[in-house]
Amino acid sequence: ALSRMFRQTRDCLPLRVGIDPDISRSQLESLLARIAAAKPGILAEVVEGCDGDVRLAAEDGRCEDELFQPLWEEDFVLAVPPGHALAACAEADPALLDEPDWIICPGHPCNQRLLDLHAAAAPSLAAAARAGSLRLAAHMAAAGMGVALLPASLAADHPGLRAVALAGARPRRRVGLCYPAQALELPALQALRENLEAYSGSGAARP
Repeated sequence: ALSRMFRQTRDCLPLRVGIDPDISRSQLESLLARIAAAKPGILAEVVEGCDGDVRLAAEDGRCEDELFQPLWEEDFVLAVPPGHALAACAEADPALLDEPDWIICPGHPCNQRLLDLHAAAAPSLAAAARAGSLRLAAHMAAAGMGVALLPASLAADHPGLRAVALAGARPRRRVGLCYPAQALELPALQALRENLEAYSGSGAARP
């Protein structure tokens, strides 16, 4: 049994996978399932942050010299705590929003989406709190610190949040694999890309 275990490890293709902090649990677990199912086998090292041979991240977070393989496309929603006035709404009209307590992410690419959305309702943005990432903004919204504009999958990660859809044209994001062109030479990435090929650019809810 020991010799078989070491032989299998040796035959697997190594791949270091970085995970962006703003990736939802469902997206992460779905990618990991595809890595586990890849043939030939992949010996994955999964790390947090901007690291690795390949990264799972939103397209607006990719580096300038990286290629991008899309896996998901999703809407942004208003994430509110259960007791909020909007919690019972199925949909909110951005032009009518007068929310006084926003959780913002200064310096994050998504912040411009919130500014564009808010411009229809008021000339200035009332910030109740600041977050360093969308994931932290989700925790802060669930704690009742304010309302956050979040990707639907991140809002769904929190049972303490209500996701309110936006009427009309909605902000969206694409999530997928980011990697430098030279990483295409890695056998493990080739195996993973073949496993994901049917889903690249499809906008499917899950690979």
